[in-house]
Amino acid sequence: ENGNPIILSDQDSYCAYNDSNNTVTILNIQIDQTGYAYGVKFAQNLLFFKYSIINKGSEDYNDLYFSLYTDMDLGNISGGAPEYENDKIGFIKEKNFVYFYDNGLSSEWPGGKVGRIGVVFLKTPNVNGTELGITDMHYNLYNDDRDEDSVQYGIMSSSPTLFNSSLGPKYFHLGSNPNIHYDDPSTIPESGIDLLANLSSGPYTLNSGDTLVFITAIVAGEDQA
Repeated sequence: ENGNPIILSDQDSYCAYNDSNNTVTILNIQIDQTGYAYGVKFAQNLLFFKYSIINKGSEDYNDLYFSLYTDMDLGNISGGAPEYENDKIGFIKEKNFVYFYDNGLSSEWPGGKVGRIGVVFLKTPNVNGTELGITDMHYNLYNDDRDEDSVQYGIMSSSPTLFNSSLGPKYFHLGSNPNIHYDDPSTIPESGIDLLANLSSGPYTLNSGDTLVFITAIVAGEDQA
């Protein structure tokens, strides 16, 4: 009604989801997710995603984290030879950017070569005038996933309790990094492993009726450049 376009890219996608089927406690939080894809050459290898986290309930929430569970299997083709056991990640903290790569070879891809896939946080909410970006980054083996809220929240918030527990070594790989919030990618074996990464931003306060907006992108490249 204000003349502003609703469709922004060459191919928009949209979905909304909430916790109305939660069997423990319904928080009345909804996420509106919008995707944007462009055919123009300079943006043809980018997919943008906007997440609006809305508190539709009457309660205020503190210590909320936004986290992306990212499992990029480089070179994998459905029904083809397994290509997920030699993956590695790199992390560029100042760019809020994590990328996945392997040995770069696969008989099932054109030219026998595999590219790289990155995930970047482009915009996060301000806290005291500063965008938080990626505040926590941890990887783990795919087979070590646990569908337990306390474990998942512990990963995304870098909980000292989880770190000091018997499960700590599965989700924290600090290496020479003294900061509990970020894993050191150099701790990944040179041959790679079947891994995934959790990229988080927080903590935030989400008051009743408020919305937090996060903008991310998936980046595809033939090589590091």
